[in-house]
Amino acid sequence: MCLSVVTRPKVSVLPPSSAEISSKKTATLVCVANKGFPSDWSLSWKVDGSSRSQESSAGLLEKDGLYSWSSSLTLSEQEWMESVSVSCVTRPKVSVLPPSSAEISSKKTATLVCVANKGFPSDWSLSWKVDGSSRSQESSAGLLEKDGLYSWSSSLTLSEQEWMESVSVSSGPAVKPSVSLLPPSSLQISGDSAALLCLLSSYSPQGAQVSWTLDGSEVIEGVQTSAESERDGRYSRSSVLSLSKARWEGTDRFVCRVKHNGADQEASTFSSSTKLDVGSVTRPKVSVLPPSSAEISSKKTATLLCVANKGFPSDWSLSWKVDGSSRSQESSAGLLEKDGLYSWSSSLTLSEQEWMESVSVSCEATRSGQPALTGHVTRHQCSE
Repeated sequence: MCLSVVTRPKVSVLPPSSAEISSKKTATLVCVANKGFPSDWSLSWKVDGSSRSQESSAGLLEKDGLYSWSSSLTLSEQEWMESVSVSCVTRPKVSVLPPSSAEISSKKTATLVCVANKGFPSDWSLSWKVDGSSRSQESSAGLLEKDGLYSWSSSLTLSEQEWMESVSVSSGPAVKPSVSLLPPSSLQISGDSAALLCLLSSYSPQGAQVSWTLDGSEVIEGVQTSAESERDGRYSRSSVLSLSKARWEGTDRFVCRVKHNGADQEASTFSSSTKLDVGSVTRPKVSVLPPSSAEISSKKTATLLCVANKGFPSDWSLSWKVDGSSRSQESSAGLLEKDGLYSWSSSLTLSEQEWMESVSVSCEATRSGQPALTGHVTRHQCSE
């Protein structure tokens, strides 16, 4: 008896470092997928909805019997600055099935069905528009298919008159906003005021609502939210919370909450005084993902990726060693996640010969006053 089990990986995209952008005029993003099974998942990239061809590593078997994968995408500084959204996803194929003439003649109603399939991850949702006006309608949860991708469906029932008078009925996957929260600058705080900026980008359909909470209590005073702007069918908006320096320093947690298409999400940050008062340190988990065999054979180079996550505060840094010898390489600034912890990434590119002759490549996460945390990979592991 052969039992086949599919475990969906968790996918995250790590942004480029400001040091790379300023010094090299390039922006390297890293897509990491882990905790997946079997090994034949693959990663692909999209920039503002347009596919970019890029290799991904082969699945790396971890100690828990699941696999991890990685892929990096390098853009020019201009491409990065002009882009709205860079994603590592699989977009579903969407089709709308028209109503039957039998239903229209007998029931005087017209039921349309939207079907989306071959998508990943599972949190796509469907929405409807009739002649450009949104219609509220539920869609099914993502159904996991045998190929590891998802399918969704939704139906919309119109009256016979609505159907006959309509010009166009459309449906498609709703894209949730990318939400980021930027704390006030040190220059602002040194004065008498502080402003936090919440950014929503690359979502569809329009209608995202923003609210703010300070230590769990909603605030309205000092909030200014922009109108939604549209570009290539995707929407964006921003919201600013202005407050006094005293209130900034006297509040522990700031949350920007977004409601879009029936779903809620949030981004949060903490005041600098909270971090100093708490004084807690959370040691990140460090892992090293090996190069892809395709890169080695085609480019004669081997790019390894170091990922550290679930750490606090933001001033951990990553460094590399090849067979015990240090290698100078930049790492990204700490990226604040929804849980209030940070993640970091760094990549190291070796020549094919260096990789083939190496015994062990390691990555260390370090912070003043803390013992180093190490992740490593050996060529022997990759050839197993």
